[in-house]
Amino acid sequence: MKIKISILITLFIYFSCEEKKKQTVVKQEIFGKYFNLKKDNIDIYLPNTLHQYNLVEYKRMLNTIEDSIARESEILRYNILKYSKKKRVLL
Repeated sequence: MKIKISILITLFIYFSCEEKKKQTVVKQEIFGKYFNLKKDNIDIYLPNTLHQYNLVEYKRMLNTIEDSIARESEILRYNILKYSKKKRVLL
């Protein structure tokens, strides 16, 4: 009886792992390029589909968020990022 249970558990684990392999995403399908942030010594990979907003577009997008708590937290995050830039020297 113990052998049957161990065989069932082994088969279950094997097929669970096989299913997991099918769901992996290949990194090479994402097209983009690397940008070097020299000050922080970081290479960052950005996809081509990344959309860059200007300040007016971003403010407009923030105001369209329906959930008031999410909208206020995003506006707070925006203001923190906006005013923290003035303290740093950009290269």
